[in-house]
Amino acid sequence: MNDQSMPMPHRDVDEDAATPGGRPGNQTGGDWENHRPSAAELAEHLGGMQFPISKADLVQNIRWQKAPLPVIYFVEKLPEQEYHSAEEITRAVEQI
Repeated sequence: MNDQSMPMPHRDVDEDAATPGGRPGNQTGGDWENHRPSAAELAEHLGGMQFPISKADLVQNIRWQKAPLPVIYFVEKLPEQEYHSAEEITRAVEQI
């Protein structure tokens, strides 16, 4: 048998199937985009932050804490402004 007559085996790899819920940072996979974090979930990751805080610093701190994807996702969607308390951030997330 000659090598040219035998087709090479081919296998499509579904990357999302290999990693349940997609990869972190991927906009597809799972349902985390639709899971608005609760006030308690936000408070868990906002505790210890110094206020006032800019949105850029807030996002950086949330990511540094390795917060769950829903928390990161909704914090990144907040308006660009300075935030003066955890309660203000929680109210802003609830309005998204």
